Amino acid sequence: VGLIDFGTDIKSVRELEPVDDARRRALSEQIEGLESVGETALLDAFVVGYERLQQENDREAINALVVMTDGQENASRHGMSDLEWRFRDQADVDVVVFTIAFGRGADEALLQRMAELGGGQFRRADETEIEELYRIISTYF
Repeated sequence: VGLIDFGTDIKSVRELEPVDDARRRALSEQIEGLESVGETALLDAFVVGYERLQQENDREAINALVVMTDGQENASRHGMSDLEWRFRDQADVDVVVFTIAFGRGADEALLQRMAELGGGQFRRADETEIEELYRIISTYF
C-alpha cells in the first residue's frame, strides 16, 4: 500500500510497502492528518501512482489505484490524454482504477472516465460506506 497526498502539487508520497499492524497504524495516522487545501492536481497524483505500480512491475500484487477527491481537476500538468496513453502504450502491469467522489464539488465526469480507463468503478462517498467500497474493490482481486 502507498499513499499520495496532493493539492495544488504533490505534497507527499508514501512508498509502496507491505502492510503489517505498525504500518497500518502509521498509514491511518497519515490519513487522519490529510487536509483539503489548495487546488486539485488529481491527474498529476494519478500519474505518480500509476508509474510507481509500473516500476514495481509485480504481477502477483494487487495493482490498483484508489483515487479519492473532493475537488475539480484544476492544477495538473498532465491531461486525460496522458492517462490514456499510459494505459494504451505503457502498461507492463495491468492497473485497476477505483475512483471515489467526496462531496458535491468533485469532478464526477473525470472520475468516471478514470475508472472506465482502468476497468474499475466510480462511486460517490455519500452513497456508499467506505467499508462497502473496500468490499467492492476486494472482489476484483
